[in-house]
Amino acid sequence: MIRRSIALAVLALVGATTGCGGDDYVSLRAGECLPSSAKVVGTREADPPTVACSELHKYEVYAVTTVSGPRSYPGEDTVDEDAQHACYLKFEPEVGFDPVDMPSNVKVVYLQPSESSWNDQADRDVECLLVFDDDRRGSILKGSVS
Repeated sequence: MIRRSIALAVLALVGATTGCGGDDYVSLRAGECLPSSAKVVGTREADPPTVACSELHKYEVYAVTTVSGPRSYPGEDTVDEDAQHACYLKFEPEVGFDPVDMPSNVKVVYLQPSESSWNDQADRDVECLLVFDDDRRGSILKGSVS
């Protein structure tokens, strides 16, 4: 599946396009952490490495959700807006505080379906990630033990 990484504008991360191809694309799962070596912003690798959140990491997946829409790709602006909204709705329930109270060293990025993955693979998944300015240990997600 090919995906596109776009910044969640409300939470102030500058976006970048991503892409990866093929059936070997591995979706991320909520609660996973990824090291700084993972290619998430820019070109999203098909199967990025994950680490225990107790280990050094730069990214933390706070939600994986879906967007709805027509069978044919409705356009980048529509999918972008829907993906941003879906991640925004998941933020406070999963992270545990309002996004306006987020520390300045934490940003949000979301990975949304591309036109080809939408049309060719009925992809509607959106991956919502926290991005830390510096590597950290431990999770900031609500209810986490690390």
